[in-house]
Amino acid sequence: MQSYITIGTKSSTLPVSLTDLKAQLPVTGSTDDTRLTKLEWKAVDFIERQLNRCLVTTSITETYPRFPSYWDRPGMSQFVGSYGSPYLPFPLLNTPQGVPMYWQQMQRITFHRSPVQSITSVSYYDANNALQTLTSGTDFYACLPTEKPAFIEPLTVFPISYYRTDAVSLIYSAGYSTLPPALDEAICLLVGAWNENREDFLAMPTMFPSVPIGVQALIQSCSTGDYY
Repeated sequence: MQSYITIGTKSSTLPVSLTDLKAQLPVTGSTDDTRLTKLEWKAVDFIERQLNRCLVTTSITETYPRFPSYWDRPGMSQFVGSYGSPYLPFPLLNTPQGVPMYWQQMQRITFHRSPVQSITSVSYYDANNALQTLTSGTDFYACLPTEKPAFIEPLTVFPISYYRTDAVSLIYSAGYSTLPPALDEAICLLVGAWNENREDFLAMPTMFPSVPIGVQALIQSCSTGDYY
């Protein structure tokens, strides 16, 4: 099921202070502070894209055309139209009397960015195209681990939504409160490499310059994938 991600406000606080960064390079004085700050934000952006994780607190909105359904299971899309609609959670010819086993996992929504700090809202447009808000603990269960992608599952069944591309919206904050040492070191290595090879960086201002091998190893040590 296709979704759309909108990045909102982002913390303006550097994950690695300029003092610590310059101690690693090493650089003294404040002459290069502005340039080093830009390089660090470039390094943060690079790592976040590699990991799909937010290094600093960021507000994120994810929108979906509907809640996940029975038809999202592998191989079931071919039967849509003959036996039901993707906007209905169950097949029309086999509507259960209760909630089937593992149904909550079938309707699980996994967040695309992590680590999730908090969920601001889970809302949807109901069958009458009226905006409704779901309540954590009453309508859904939220799991917000630090080392794996966060997800929500319905306590029973997610409701049927209106037919629109932004029918379901998740608004949340993601980011580390304390940066893992490996990512701290990766930022310092990236900034150091780019600081020593400014010509490569300036020659391609809209692209990432070359990345030291050690940085990739540090980044991958913090990769969690999207599985459980």
